[in-house]
Amino acid sequence: MAADVLATGMAEGRALVAVDMGTPKEGDHGTALLDFLGARPDQDVHLVVYGPAYTEGLSDDQKANRKRFNDLCTKLLDGFVQDR
Repeated sequence: MAADVLATGMAEGRALVAVDMGTPKEGDHGTALLDFLGARPDQDVHLVVYGPAYTEGLSDDQKANRKRFNDLCTKLLDGFVQDR
């Protein structure tokens, strides 16, 4: 993964820690976890989103925050490159 992709991902992850992503109305949707482990524990970023693909009963802000989370996950997954 390119260093710039990782750096922008960590920055967006830090920003997402402070927002409300809500909990969908219906239960049992699974959970998405995203962890960035820094050089020191105080640099770690831990995000947990319950039912990331579901938005029923959520506010527009919560839906937008979940989209940011999903976009971040996609960006990070797309950022992996083969090193062989």
